[in-house]
Amino acid sequence: MGGREAGGDARPTGVARPTGARPTDAWPGGSGCPGEAGGDARPTGDARPTEARPPHAERGGTRMLARAAGRCARTNPRAVAQVLQGVANVLRPAPDVKPADWAAANISMPPEVTQRPGPVNVDIKPWGRAVLNVRADNPGKKGAIGIKPAQIGYTTAKLLQLMAGVALQPGPALYLISDRDQASFYGSDVFMAVAMATPSLRERFYRDAGARAASVKDDQTQRELLSQKPYKGGRVDFVGAGSVAKVSSRTYRDVYIDEYETFQDNWPTDKAGDGWTFAHGRTRMVAASAWIETWSHPRRKGEGIDKLYHEQSDQRHWTFCCPHAECRKRFAPRWKMVRYAVRGVGPGGDATEEGTIDPATARLHCPHCDRIITDADRAREVWAKGARVPGEGSGALVSELEPAKAATREYVGLWIHALCDPDVTVVGLAMGWASKKSVAERMAYMNVMIGEGFEESGSDITPEVLSKIIATAERVSVPGGPMGCQYMTVGVDVQAPEANPTLYVKATAWSVSGMGFTVGLVKLRGWAQLHRYLSELTVPLDDPAERGLDRPVLTAHLCAIDCGYLTGQVLDFCRTPIVHATGHHRIKLLPVRFAAHVKSTLPAVMPSEGKRTDPRRPHLGPLPLWELHRHTWVGRTISRMQNGAEAIICAVPEDYAAHATANVLMPVEDEHGWNSARMEWGKIKGRRDDWMMAGVYAEAGAALDDDLRLDRLYELGASGVLSRVERPVEDRRGGDGGFGGVGGGGWDVGGGGWLGG
Repeated sequence: MGGREAGGDARPTGVARPTGARPTDAWPGGSGCPGEAGGDARPTGDARPTEARPPHAERGGTRMLARAAGRCARTNPRAVAQVLQGVANVLRPAPDVKPADWAAANISMPPEVTQRPGPVNVDIKPWGRAVLNVRADNPGKKGAIGIKPAQIGYTTAKLLQLMAGVALQPGPALYLISDRDQASFYGSDVFMAVAMATPSLRERFYRDAGARAASVKDDQTQRELLSQKPYKGGRVDFVGAGSVAKVSSRTYRDVYIDEYETFQDNWPTDKAGDGWTFAHGRTRMVAASAWIETWSHPRRKGEGIDKLYHEQSDQRHWTFCCPHAECRKRFAPRWKMVRYAVRGVGPGGDATEEGTIDPATARLHCPHCDRIITDADRAREVWAKGARVPGEGSGALVSELEPAKAATREYVGLWIHALCDPDVTVVGLAMGWASKKSVAERMAYMNVMIGEGFEESGSDITPEVLSKIIATAERVSVPGGPMGCQYMTVGVDVQAPEANPTLYVKATAWSVSGMGFTVGLVKLRGWAQLHRYLSELTVPLDDPAERGLDRPVLTAHLCAIDCGYLTGQVLDFCRTPIVHATGHHRIKLLPVRFAAHVKSTLPAVMPSEGKRTDPRRPHLGPLPLWELHRHTWVGRTISRMQNGAEAIICAVPEDYAAHATANVLMPVEDEHGWNSARMEWGKIKGRRDDWMMAGVYAEAGAALDDDLRLDRLYELGASGVLSRVERPVEDRRGGDGGFGGVGGGGWDVGGGGWLGG
């Protein structure tokens, strides 16, 4: 067109544009995405009403088009018709066709993508149309948040919804998934394979030989980081979680996040926020017309997709009515509604001591009338009314919130439970559940196959658990005597800064009965304060005279310090001789740290002497350094809290509850990605767990010390070995512990230290 004029757009003329779409690939910069070099600053691909645009922009655009038409008429009369056709395409409203209807009429699934090739059947599942039309049926919402089980066709429905957008309402779209290999697979092997088998889509993606060659070249290089699929009027980018930097400066109208939980697991740690925040950042410039949608298997209540669903969506469930004429009340099925007719406690619990649960007796009960719902009745009722012929079902998406509150939520909730699937049986699900023996296996099965967050007593620390173990006393004292508290250990978690680091300190008195009493939770600054705290720490014993105790107080026997951070400083401090001010005995200092190479089969490993010897001062000899398996030792501490074997009787810091609940069971990363079948304790991203770790180190020190051995405490107490509260001052020997083993690690020469040894 010559150039950009005042008040006008830089939109080129003389380009034949397709009907029913607002082109973006013909705009300057190729893609036409706002925020990119040469791109248009307005949202693309959405046919908005004229009054939604600023009046001055309309006038400027009209003047620009009039001048363009005049110039084109003088030079090329045929261009006038092309310009006017382009104007009509831009101003034409989006076709009033729903994605489900368009997909059923246009898409044919190729055999390499599905086991059911041929024309797509959007009613193959009861919720098929509702999931496909969620955007079209909810124009006032900003997106959708879905919770689902596996193998229900949810992701396929979202890809079909994306294809319908290409045909009906073009624009820039972003599809986020767990990693770049998955992005490549869904972008080329699924999305493009279906598009090439669909004539209306194939014409959009391949206009001519040149465009086809460019797209093929893109397919060949997509595995690097970004899989781009440009077409007439827009572009679809498929990106893995670790490759989001490639699109962090681009603007999109539509953003889809596939398997949100796994996507979050792979989210780059150097980036602030999370995937949900990232999606909103990519649509900020077109927020009025943007659509953000995510879905996933759930994991834990209050975290991840479950948190998004309950806090930001209108919490719709796929529900159906009880088939019994006396009831006919609507409900959303849950696994707790499945019961067994014989011995056992059913799903969510363990088998009785007398026998195991019998999955063949599993039956779904109505939560209202408590009558059994057969698989045949459930398979009939779960269908949406009119979605299947013959048969009239009652299935529908219904919010569990009050209508007024649901209307205020900006996102649509889509929770589909496995018991809503007419193709599965209750007995079949129960058999799968019964075959899972470990907590990790049950959690994975509940999340993936049933589509429900796993909840079992003893799995995670909750505020309710903490409220039971916190019993703050006005006067901190612990039971004494032969079966009372015999010794005390201290755990220290080291945090930044390097100069005078912040130290989270937890002191625990251990009873011969196995009970642990938390008698101190303090935050110190620097090694000098820790030195003073340890040398003065005393805890009174209850009724020392009546119990026949020779001393009225308990003092620290050992202090285990985390040396994973500031290794050099910790190792140097652990050579410091600390003698208690009143007990006159030396307090042992034990450096410990988590190490990835340590396995659960041998959860504590002491490296070779060369790894534990200061290369600057070899004459000092090796330190008794332990490397720990994180899952094992964190699990021990959490199990103690869950089983009521810990009592907190000192003042509790305000942030203690947040730290204590920050560790949850997470899938283990292996060579194939994230393995949901194996779960280990991990810290929730963005949360702190310093107080919890201090307790873990205190217990590890008590268990690993060659004199105490927490696991043998009752045996030692019964034999009279621990009859004295204080150790004699002559007992200043060190030495290696009893686990042995050779591992990695080493002395951080450049770490510095507080004392020179």
